Amino acid sequence: MVVRNPIDEITEALHSLPKDKLPAVKDFVDFLNARANPLATVDVSDEWTEEDLRDFKLHCQKKLHDRAPWDEPATTAANGTVTTPEK
Repeated sequence: MVVRNPIDEITEALHSLPKDKLPAVKDFVDFLNARANPLATVDVSDEWTEEDLRDFKLHCQKKLHDRAPWDEPATTAANGTVTTPEK
């Protein structure tokens, strides 16, 4: 009994497919890779997308609305009471 390498079988199957079907195969392989290793799909580039810039802007606006950067921060005592400096 001859045992065939699964990679060889897949390679042969790919060679028999029409070229226009290869992108679908690539998408499926990427999908399987993403499910097998979710951390592999993390984008580690340092490029900012429009979505990144929008999220950053919204986050900064929220922080500014909560507390102006020139205000002194509030302090929390050991008993949990919050005090702010007097102006």
